[in-house]
Amino acid sequence: MIKTTSEKSIYPDFVTLKPDLQSALIIYPLYAGLHGELKSALFYFEQFFLLKEQKGNDMRDVFLGILSCEIRHLSYLYKTLYFLGVRPKLNENNKHFCAKKEIKSQTLSEILLDALAMESVAVNEYLSVLNKLKNEKVKKIIERILLDERLHCNILQEKLSEHTGA
Repeated sequence: MIKTTSEKSIYPDFVTLKPDLQSALIIYPLYAGLHGELKSALFYFEQFFLLKEQKGNDMRDVFLGILSCEIRHLSYLYKTLYFLGVRPKLNENNKHFCAKKEIKSQTLSEILLDALAMESVAVNEYLSVLNKLKNEKVKKIIERILLDERLHCNILQEKLSEHTGA
């Protein structure tokens, strides 16, 4: 199976975090915001099962690997928020998470383009959050997750190139 988690570093320890409402509010959208980990996990979950119907499709393994990683991120962000003093819920400032904006991709190329666009937005969201954070321990956690998101972009770009021959 393709490695979908960066092996450059381990995930930093969140247990030593102290309550920090400002940092929690900054990272909360990464958990369940419009472009958060929950949306990514649901996307890869759906694509894995849709592609499962097609025999011999190696993209199932890729999507399953990325799904597992996104669930790890979701769990890690939940625990980070918890130790920062917030009990995470699946909404952000009354902006409830909604899977309403469905991806209507039909072909594998379209699915890969959607996934790549989604991961690129995630990278930008993580970079934006890093610029706002002052808590160095929380920054280390976000930087670590960002490594995986960048790896996902590289994997998806490679798979798209293989698929399209470009």
